[in-house]
Amino acid sequence: MIKRTYAAGFIFLVLALDLSADWKQDVLGYLSPGRDYPAARAYLRENFAKIDPLEKSDALGLIAYLARMTGDDRDEQDRIVEYFETYGDTDPAFDLPDELLRRDFVTFWARWKSAYPLVTGLIFLERAGESNPSPPARLEIGLELLNGAYYKVSTSGRVLEGGLWQRGFHILKLPFSTGYDKPGNLEFNLDLKTGGMVVRKRITVEVDVRAAGPTASLPPIQAATPGRLPPPRLVEGEVSLYVGDKLILKSKKLSSKPAPIKFKIPGPSAFGTKPYLAPKKDDPMLNTVSVLDALALAYQTVKDLIRKKKAGPASPPIYQKTQQLSFSFAREGLESGEVVYRGSLSMKPSTATVLRD
Repeated sequence: MIKRTYAAGFIFLVLALDLSADWKQDVLGYLSPGRDYPAARAYLRENFAKIDPLEKSDALGLIAYLARMTGDDRDEQDRIVEYFETYGDTDPAFDLPDELLRRDFVTFWARWKSAYPLVTGLIFLERAGESNPSPPARLEIGLELLNGAYYKVSTSGRVLEGGLWQRGFHILKLPFSTGYDKPGNLEFNLDLKTGGMVVRKRITVEVDVRAAGPTASLPPIQAATPGRLPPPRLVEGEVSLYVGDKLILKSKKLSSKPAPIKFKIPGPSAFGTKPYLAPKKDDPMLNTVSVLDALALAYQTVKDLIRKKKAGPASPPIYQKTQQLSFSFAREGLESGEVVYRGSLSMKPSTATVLRD
């Protein structure tokens, strides 16, 4: 019995190696000199799992081509998406001895290679030199796009932005004003349209938040900066409810500390007027402008324009790439006072799929 098992395994291995070596010849037998596309496609689909992994990309590209030649647009799109999402910006081997068949295949592949909106290099971006530990108000994600396409970003059925992207590097700006204070996942959909096909790539942001200790361990509070949420709120009042010696409820009134408001109370506007009253509009003496003041204002305006022209456009922000974002914030506990929480964000993009009605 054991000898028969070994013999069967050896025969299967020989057949697998033989298929790996000869599958292209078998497919070519269906396509040259005749063009039996359905039979060649059926053979590849049936034996695809047995083909050597190093040659699967060639077989997958050929399956997409055969789907096209048999009029199966749906399967053609599915196989094209599977190819690019698995093997990236690479080409299947074009070593077909039939010249006309090879030219037809190369033309087919070039059309998809110049159209498919492959997204690669998804990564978090941080502005260089920014050290504020507060949670970010929005997430900035960089990506590379192989070919231009119309795009739409949405979450929970709500469209966040859209437009036309050209080939190259782009930055997604996703909202993050809520959801940072508890662990979980944030789901965003990136839809890319090229020709008659829409490809959806789902981006999952994993939020991990844990209590770290008392407020003393939090870095010094900094002023709010662009792209960051405001600093933790200040305590203005507290109400505690006890039954006997047991604390039942504790509530605190929290609010941001407003900036002091300074303003100067004007005096009399002109001779003969009462303080704090609007001047008379029909008095020509109140509507005049000094010639020297006008000349000084014109000179300053021209000077500012020349300075802006010499300075040139403002330089774009400098980003640094990171696989993970970290932040911290404080929350009021029931009995232990303020508690520091530390959080981290990681990204998990999924394989793109064809979006259909």
